[in-house]
Amino acid sequence: MKIKDKFEPEEYFKELSSLIMEFTTNYSQQVIQKILEKEEYITEPKRFYYTLIHKTNCTLDSANIFIRNFDSKRNYHSSLFILLRSILNDIILAEFIIINTENDDEKKTLIERIYFDHVDNVIKTCEKTLPHLHRWNSEQTEKQIKDIKKNSRFFDLKGEPKLKPIASSPNQIIRKIFAKNLKEGNSKLLKIAFDQYSLFSKFEHFGELSFKLTHRGYDDNEQQDLRSELHYSIRIIISALNNYAKLWDEEININPEYFSKLLTEITELLPEKINCA
Repeated sequence: MKIKDKFEPEEYFKELSSLIMEFTTNYSQQVIQKILEKEEYITEPKRFYYTLIHKTNCTLDSANIFIRNFDSKRNYHSSLFILLRSILNDIILAEFIIINTENDDEKKTLIERIYFDHVDNVIKTCEKTLPHLHRWNSEQTEKQIKDIKKNSRFFDLKGEPKLKPIASSPNQIIRKIFAKNLKEGNSKLLKIAFDQYSLFSKFEHFGELSFKLTHRGYDDNEQQDLRSELHYSIRIIISALNNYAKLWDEEININPEYFSKLLTEITELLPEKINCA
Protein backbone atom coordinates (compact mmCIF):
# COMPACT_ATOMS: atom_id res chain seq x y z
CA MET A 1 0.00 0.00 0.00
CA LYS A 2 1.32 3.43 -0.95
CA ILE A 3 1.12 5.89 1.94
CA LYS A 4 -0.35 9.27 1.06
CA ASP A 5 1.82 12.36 1.30
CA LYS A 6 -0.60 14.33 3.48
CA PHE A 7 -3.53 13.57 5.79
CA GLU A 8 -6.01 15.55 7.76
CA PRO A 9 -5.66 14.61 11.48
CA GLU A 10 -8.90 12.59 11.56
CA GLU A 11 -7.95 10.72 8.39
CA TYR A 12 -4.42 10.05 9.67
CA PHE A 13 -5.50 8.45 12.93
CA LYS A 14 -8.18 6.43 11.15
CA GLU A 15 -5.48 5.01 8.87
CA LEU A 16 -3.04 4.37 11.73
CA SER A 17 -5.73 2.72 13.83
CA SER A 18 -6.81 0.50 10.91
CA LEU A 19 -3.24 -0.75 10.43
CA ILE A 20 -2.89 -1.48 14.16
CA MET A 21 -6.21 -3.33 14.20
CA GLU A 22 -5.13 -5.41 11.21
CA PHE A 23 -1.88 -6.23 12.98
CA THR A 24 -3.35 -7.17 16.40
CA THR A 25 -6.20 -9.21 14.87
CA ASN A 26 -3.94 -11.24 12.61
CA TYR A 27 -1.23 -11.56 15.25
CA SER A 28 -3.79 -13.07 17.61
CA GLN A 29 -4.98 -15.53 14.97
CA GLN A 30 -1.71 -16.41 13.25
CA VAL A 31 0.68 -16.32 16.20
CA ILE A 32 -1.00 -16.52 19.59
CA GLN A 33 -3.66 -19.09 18.68
CA LYS A 34 -1.09 -21.32 16.94
CA ILE A 35 1.18 -21.14 20.00
CA LEU A 36 -1.71 -22.24 22.20
CA GLU A 37 -2.42 -25.20 19.92
CA LYS A 38 1.17 -26.44 20.23
CA GLU A 39 1.16 -26.11 24.06
CA GLU A 40 4.87 -25.28 24.07
CA TYR A 41 4.11 -22.08 25.93
CA ILE A 42 3.96 -23.95 29.27
CA THR A 43 7.75 -24.29 29.62
CA GLU A 44 10.32 -21.55 30.03
CA PRO A 45 11.54 -19.41 28.40
CA LYS A 46 8.60 -19.65 25.98
CA ARG A 47 6.11 -19.32 28.83
CA PHE A 48 7.55 -15.90 29.65
CA TYR A 49 7.52 -14.69 26.04
CA TYR A 50 4.08 -16.15 25.31
CA THR A 51 2.68 -14.31 28.34
CA LEU A 52 4.37 -11.11 27.22
CA ILE A 53 3.15 -11.20 23.63
CA HIS A 54 -0.37 -12.15 24.70
CA LYS A 55 -0.51 -9.30 27.22
CA THR A 56 1.12 -6.84 24.80
CA ASN A 57 -1.11 -7.67 21.85
CA CYS A 58 -4.26 -7.43 24.00
CA THR A 59 -3.16 -4.14 25.53
CA LEU A 60 -2.28 -2.62 22.15
CA ASP A 61 -5.64 -3.77 20.81
CA SER A 62 -7.40 -2.12 23.77
CA ALA A 63 -5.34 1.06 23.40
CA ASN A 64 -6.33 1.34 19.76
CA ILE A 65 -9.66 2.97 20.56
CA PHE A 66 -7.67 5.80 22.17
CA ILE A 67 -5.28 5.93 19.19
CA ARG A 68 -8.21 6.17 16.77
CA ASN A 69 -9.51 9.20 18.70
CA PHE A 70 -6.11 10.70 19.53
CA ASP A 71 -6.85 14.07 17.94
CA SER A 72 -10.62 14.31 18.43
CA LYS A 73 -10.75 13.15 22.07
CA ARG A 74 -7.65 14.54 23.73
CA ASN A 75 -8.95 13.58 27.16
CA TYR A 76 -7.99 10.02 26.13
CA HIS A 77 -4.26 10.82 26.10
CA SER A 78 -3.53 10.07 29.76
CA SER A 79 -5.20 6.63 29.61
CA LEU A 80 -3.42 5.79 26.36
CA PHE A 81 0.02 6.74 27.64
CA ILE A 82 -0.47 4.72 30.83
CA LEU A 83 -1.27 1.64 28.71
CA LEU A 84 1.77 2.23 26.50
CA ARG A 85 3.94 2.62 29.60
CA SER A 86 2.92 -0.87 30.76
CA ILE A 87 3.83 -2.40 27.40
CA LEU A 88 7.20 -0.63 27.18
CA ASN A 89 7.99 -1.77 30.73
CA ASP A 90 7.55 -5.40 29.64
CA ILE A 91 9.58 -4.91 26.46
CA ILE A 92 12.52 -3.47 28.40
CA LEU A 93 12.41 -6.51 30.68
CA ALA A 94 12.24 -8.90 27.71
CA GLU A 95 15.22 -7.22 26.04
CA PHE A 96 17.16 -7.44 29.29
CA ILE A 97 16.72 -11.24 29.23
CA ILE A 98 17.77 -11.50 25.58
CA ILE A 99 20.86 -9.32 26.04
CA ASN A 100 22.05 -11.13 29.17
CA THR A 101 21.64 -14.73 28.01
CA GLU A 102 23.02 -16.92 25.25
CA ASN A 103 20.76 -19.98 25.40
CA ASP A 104 17.43 -21.23 26.76
CA ASP A 105 18.93 -22.57 29.98
CA GLU A 106 20.40 -19.17 30.83
CA LYS A 107 17.10 -17.50 29.94
CA LYS A 108 15.20 -19.88 32.21
CA THR A 109 17.55 -19.17 35.15
CA LEU A 110 17.23 -15.40 34.72
CA ILE A 111 13.46 -15.59 34.29
CA GLU A 112 13.18 -17.61 37.51
CA ARG A 113 15.09 -14.89 39.36
CA ILE A 114 12.72 -12.28 37.93
CA TYR A 115 9.71 -14.35 38.97
CA PHE A 116 11.19 -14.74 42.43
CA ASP A 117 11.38 -10.95 42.72
CA HIS A 118 7.56 -10.90 42.84
CA VAL A 119 7.48 -13.33 45.75
CA ASP A 120 10.35 -11.59 47.51
CA ASN A 121 8.49 -8.28 47.33
CA VAL A 122 5.33 -9.86 48.74
CA ILE A 123 7.37 -11.09 51.72
CA LYS A 124 8.90 -7.64 52.23
CA THR A 125 5.41 -6.15 52.16
CA CYS A 126 4.34 -8.66 54.81
CA GLU A 127 7.31 -7.68 56.95
CA LYS A 128 7.13 -3.91 56.65
CA THR A 129 3.65 -2.76 55.57
CA LEU A 130 0.88 -5.27 56.24
CA PRO A 131 1.48 -5.48 60.02
CA HIS A 132 0.60 -1.77 60.24
CA LEU A 133 -2.33 -2.14 57.88
CA HIS A 134 -3.89 -5.22 59.54
CA ARG A 135 -2.55 -4.69 63.09
CA TRP A 136 -0.66 -7.99 63.05
CA ASN A 137 1.55 -8.86 65.96
CA SER A 138 4.95 -10.50 65.41
CA GLU A 139 3.50 -14.03 65.56
CA GLN A 140 0.83 -13.26 62.97
CA THR A 141 3.39 -11.63 60.69
CA GLU A 142 5.73 -14.60 60.98
CA LYS A 143 2.89 -17.01 60.18
CA GLN A 144 1.98 -15.11 57.02
CA ILE A 145 5.58 -15.21 55.82
CA LYS A 146 5.97 -18.90 56.64
CA ASP A 147 2.79 -19.70 54.68
CA ILE A 148 4.12 -17.84 51.63
CA LYS A 149 7.44 -19.68 51.76
CA LYS A 150 5.80 -23.05 52.31
CA ASN A 151 3.69 -22.62 49.18
CA SER A 152 6.44 -21.22 46.98
CA ARG A 153 8.81 -23.25 44.82
CA PHE A 154 11.52 -20.67 45.50
CA PHE A 155 12.14 -21.83 49.10
CA ASP A 156 13.43 -25.09 50.56
CA LEU A 157 11.86 -26.93 53.48
CA LYS A 158 13.74 -24.73 55.94
CA GLY A 159 12.34 -21.58 54.36
CA GLU A 160 15.67 -20.60 52.80
CA PRO A 161 15.62 -19.12 49.27
CA LYS A 162 16.90 -21.39 46.52
CA LEU A 163 18.11 -18.49 44.39
CA LYS A 164 18.65 -14.76 44.53
CA PRO A 165 15.91 -12.47 43.17
CA ILE A 166 16.76 -9.81 40.63
CA ALA A 167 15.04 -6.44 40.76
CA SER A 168 13.03 -5.94 37.59
CA SER A 169 12.19 -2.23 37.58
CA PRO A 170 13.07 -0.57 34.24
CA ASN A 171 15.35 1.98 35.91
CA GLN A 172 17.51 -0.74 37.45
CA ILE A 173 17.39 -2.90 34.34
CA ILE A 174 18.43 -0.07 32.00
CA ARG A 175 21.46 0.71 34.18
CA LYS A 176 22.52 -2.94 33.96
CA ILE A 177 21.89 -3.11 30.22
CA PHE A 178 23.90 -0.02 29.38
CA ALA A 179 26.80 -1.18 31.49
CA LYS A 180 27.39 -3.55 28.56
CA ASN A 181 28.58 -2.84 25.03
CA LEU A 182 25.40 -3.05 22.98
CA LYS A 183 24.91 -3.29 19.25
CA GLU A 184 23.87 0.05 17.79
CA GLY A 185 20.40 -1.20 16.83
CA ASN A 186 19.65 -2.57 20.29
CA SER A 187 21.05 0.54 21.93
CA LYS A 188 18.89 2.90 19.87
CA LEU A 189 15.70 0.88 20.40
CA LEU A 190 16.19 0.66 24.16
CA LYS A 191 17.04 4.35 24.48
CA ILE A 192 13.80 5.29 22.75
CA ALA A 193 11.79 2.68 24.68
CA PHE A 194 13.12 3.88 28.02
CA ASP A 195 12.69 7.56 27.16
CA GLN A 196 9.06 6.94 26.25
CA TYR A 197 8.50 4.69 29.28
CA SER A 198 10.00 7.32 31.58
CA LEU A 199 7.83 10.10 30.15
CA PHE A 200 4.64 8.06 30.29
CA SER A 201 5.43 7.04 33.86
CA LYS A 202 4.84 10.64 34.90
CA PHE A 203 1.19 10.18 33.95
CA GLU A 204 1.03 7.16 36.26
CA HIS A 205 2.80 8.70 39.27
CA PHE A 206 1.36 11.93 40.57
CA GLY A 207 3.86 14.71 41.18
CA GLU A 208 5.33 18.00 40.02
CA LEU A 209 4.91 17.22 36.30
CA SER A 210 1.35 15.90 36.56
CA PHE A 211 -0.40 19.23 35.91
CA LYS A 212 1.61 20.00 32.77
CA LEU A 213 1.34 16.48 31.36
CA THR A 214 -2.40 16.25 32.06
CA HIS A 215 -3.03 19.48 30.14
CA ARG A 216 -0.41 18.97 27.43
CA GLY A 217 -2.86 17.27 25.10
CA TYR A 218 -5.02 20.38 24.91
CA ASP A 219 -2.16 22.58 23.72
CA ASP A 220 -2.09 22.72 19.91
CA ASN A 221 1.61 23.60 19.99
CA GLU A 222 2.37 20.27 21.70
CA GLN A 223 0.47 18.05 19.27
CA GLN A 224 3.34 17.28 16.89
CA ASP A 225 5.56 16.10 19.76
CA LEU A 226 2.73 14.00 21.20
CA ARG A 227 2.06 12.40 17.83
CA SER A 228 5.76 11.58 17.44
CA GLU A 229 5.91 10.01 20.91
CA LEU A 230 2.88 7.88 20.06
CA HIS A 231 4.33 6.82 16.70
CA TYR A 232 7.71 5.90 18.20
CA SER A 233 6.00 3.76 20.84
CA ILE A 234 3.79 1.90 18.36
CA ARG A 235 6.77 1.11 16.12
CA ILE A 236 8.77 -0.25 19.07
CA ILE A 237 5.86 -2.37 20.29
CA ILE A 238 5.05 -3.94 16.92
CA SER A 239 8.73 -4.52 16.15
CA ALA A 240 9.12 -6.30 19.50
CA LEU A 241 6.05 -8.48 18.89
CA ASN A 242 7.46 -9.49 15.51
CA ASN A 243 10.82 -10.39 17.04
CA TYR A 244 9.40 -12.43 19.93
CA ALA A 245 7.18 -14.45 17.58
CA LYS A 246 10.37 -15.77 15.95
CA LEU A 247 10.96 -17.96 19.02
CA TRP A 248 8.34 -20.27 17.49
CA ASP A 249 9.64 -20.25 13.92
CA GLU A 250 10.21 -24.01 13.88
CA GLU A 251 6.95 -24.97 15.60
CA ILE A 252 4.28 -22.85 13.89
CA ASN A 253 3.88 -21.51 10.38
CA ILE A 254 4.22 -17.75 10.89
CA ASN A 255 4.23 -15.42 7.90
CA PRO A 256 6.99 -12.96 8.90
CA GLU A 257 6.80 -11.07 5.59
CA TYR A 258 3.17 -10.15 6.22
CA PHE A 259 3.84 -8.75 9.70
CA SER A 260 7.00 -7.01 8.54
CA LYS A 261 4.98 -5.37 5.76
CA LEU A 262 2.50 -4.02 8.29
CA LEU A 263 5.34 -2.67 10.43
CA THR A 264 6.80 -0.95 7.35
CA GLU A 265 3.45 0.64 6.53
CA ILE A 266 3.09 1.92 10.10
CA THR A 267 6.68 3.17 10.09
CA GLU A 268 6.07 5.09 6.88
CA LEU A 269 2.88 6.62 8.26
CA LEU A 270 4.84 9.40 9.90
CA PRO A 271 3.02 12.06 11.94
CA GLU A 272 4.80 14.65 9.80
CA LYS A 273 2.32 13.62 7.08
CA ILE A 274 -0.49 15.28 9.03
CA ASN A 275 -1.61 18.51 7.42
CA CYS A 276 -1.15 21.13 10.13
CA ALA A 277 -2.36 24.04 8.02
